[in-house]
Amino acid sequence: MRSQGAVCEGDVSSITTETKKIKLSQDELHLDGAPEGEIYDVSVVADENLQPLSQPKLQLRSAFKVLKSSTSSWAEKYTAVELIRRMCVHHSDVIEVGNVGTMISESGQGVASLRSSISRNAILCLQSIFNLPIFHEWLAGSDVTAYNNVLHILMTKSTSGPKFISAIALEALENGVQNVPMQILVPILSPLTTHRNLEISNRAYVLVAEGLVRDQSMEWDIPGAVCLLQRGLGSARPQGREACKRSLISICRIMGKVAFQKIVREHVPEEKQGGVLCIVEKTRLSNLPAKKNQSSGALRASPRKVKSVNKAVRPSFREHIKNMKMQKAEVNSGAVGVDSVQLII
Repeated sequence: MRSQGAVCEGDVSSITTETKKIKLSQDELHLDGAPEGEIYDVSVVADENLQPLSQPKLQLRSAFKVLKSSTSSWAEKYTAVELIRRMCVHHSDVIEVGNVGTMISESGQGVASLRSSISRNAILCLQSIFNLPIFHEWLAGSDVTAYNNVLHILMTKSTSGPKFISAIALEALENGVQNVPMQILVPILSPLTTHRNLEISNRAYVLVAEGLVRDQSMEWDIPGAVCLLQRGLGSARPQGREACKRSLISICRIMGKVAFQKIVREHVPEEKQGGVLCIVEKTRLSNLPAKKNQSSGALRASPRKVKSVNKAVRPSFREHIKNMKMQKAEVNSGAVGVDSVQLII
């Protein structure tokens, strides 16, 4: 079914097949709570069910026009975003590096929509863009404002709204930061660590900390990262605190203890330095004797086992008295001879 008024060059129908315009009757329009404006019925198509385009480059330009037009309906913009998804899935080889920024900024606007279909379609589109072979090439040589904006939107969406939307938003967010150089990622996520939403703040700390562990190139701002991780030790959520601890330990191991201590003393507030150095030192030392403690515990368990065996062989005092009484009763009854009685001492 085709939506009304879709503005696209080339094969217009190929980008509007999943959009249906609904016309209400006069009786329905006069009902209380009846929706106003144009009404569309759309269904979000999974990546594996997306169809190729007949004229990819031409239709991509048409989609950009629809997305940038202030007169386009939300359904037209929906189908334009779906077209970008189809480009990423079937025609990634013809996408130019210069188009990536526009694709991210235009499709990313739908993520914050209150319409679940628009939001989900836009998130899936960003997922596809992040998976493009040229995505990291664009990221390394372009203005990352669009990327910055969509990460912030995805972060918000991943902590609010329906669970099925927040789940795919988190998946897209984690995919979007994967293998991104930390000199790009830290400045983007750093402001989110002070967000008033504790879930957003915690997630920002976790993503930064995990990214620093992965990226061992040490080409990022090391003092700035150490200070950020130090603040993360006070995160309201245990996941954030633990991730920052692991990251600080990783940085210390890569740099060496002396170089790490120097950075901490020069850049971390004096009253916080002891806490950072203590965490690193305790973790480093506690890892060494862990196996010795475990083996010594096993050795200490051996005598207890022997003792329990000995208890089983030697009867208790109460059993000893009971056996004596039974043997005495047998002697008195004449069941056994006196010579056959054996007292257990």
